[in-house]
Amino acid sequence: MKKPLRHVLHYIALCIVLSLILALLVYFNGKPVMQKILVIIAGSWYVIWGYTHHYKEKTLDMSIIIEYTLYGVLGSLLITGLL
Repeated sequence: MKKPLRHVLHYIALCIVLSLILALLVYFNGKPVMQKILVIIAGSWYVIWGYTHHYKEKTLDMSIIIEYTLYGVLGSLLITGLL
């Protein structure tokens, strides 16, 4: 199934921002407070991106909101706990 170009651009934006945050996590190695802030920013970006993506596609409903929120929060907590 071929995805429209806007889908690809949405995913490219997600990957670029998360890659930048990953590079900053490596750069701030040894500074756990800054790393935790970056992880929270990454989780927030993922949630906002998911809401925006589904809103533009007119597929946003409560189950998607719960899914992105839970994955964002749980992922952030897991990574923060590992730091």
